[in-house]
Amino acid sequence: MLNLKYPEVVAFQRAAAAHLDAAIGLIELCSDRSTSTRAHDAVYLVGYVAECALKALLLSVTPRKRHEQLMQWFKAEAKHNLDRLKRELSRRKVEIPKRLALDFSRVRGAWSSEMRYHLRRWKRDDAELVIDSTERLFEWIQRG
Repeated sequence: MLNLKYPEVVAFQRAAAAHLDAAIGLIELCSDRSTSTRAHDAVYLVGYVAECALKALLLSVTPRKRHEQLMQWFKAEAKHNLDRLKRELSRRKVEIPKRLALDFSRVRGAWSSEMRYHLRRWKRDDAELVIDSTERLFEWIQRG
């Protein structure tokens, strides 16, 4: 589903993949029996996976000549807002499949860019639910 002919798409896709890999590495270091801020960091990273992947998808369905304008919109208006990105995709007739609606809601509900200021301890199982949801969204965006 991603148009990897566009350098901006490639950059966002690579960033999403790298953040996902780092989040998985962090969660694997978490104990099954206790809570940790490391699990928090893993959830924080997967929020950026979703953001970067949605931005890559949005760029993929946008004509190349409008990419600079869209990149400016990301910085000035969309920022880290997953709902805004989803709405913009819907406006362009790209819908997240119903089978992934819960996954999107789980990620959106668990993540905020403000998490960088407010560390909390997460159970590994809870963090893994968010990571798994993000993985499914990322796979759909990459493969269609």
